[in-house]
Amino acid sequence: MTPFLAILFLPCLSNAAPGLQSVFCQAVLAWAPYQAEVREVRWCNPGECSGMGGAMFLYKSRVIAIDPQWQFKGDELLLTMEHEYGHALGLPHRSGNSIMKPGWDPPFATGPTEEDFGELRKMYCSGASASSERPHNPASADSGRAPACSAKSR
Repeated sequence: MTPFLAILFLPCLSNAAPGLQSVFCQAVLAWAPYQAEVREVRWCNPGECSGMGGAMFLYKSRVIAIDPQWQFKGDELLLTMEHEYGHALGLPHRSGNSIMKPGWDPPFATGPTEEDFGELRKMYCSGASASSERPHNPASADSGRAPACSAKSR
């Protein structure tokens, strides 16, 4: 494992419940170079996630909670984790070609899209987001997905 990947994976292993570590790490990697503050990834308590479509992000506690009763099929658990991690980054629900599209109506994005990364760049460069928080700890601008803010864009 390269040092860059090790840096991304170490935080995702320490705070995820058994059975969620691998999928959470995949979600963190899908959103690279952006990193969100997520204090815990856990299974929902009984009744906690009812009506939430399989998962939720709790903004105040910075927790992603996954419904153990939800019947995820195929890669739906990963897509759900990527969606909730997008909320942790500060993204709201949005329509179109986006992992942040609410609900389970097709078509589904197969992961964070360039449109999603564009929204993060706008939030990072302007310093605003729907949750009043900026994306946390973006990597250097070496990646094509990293924020490219100039003095003119602020």
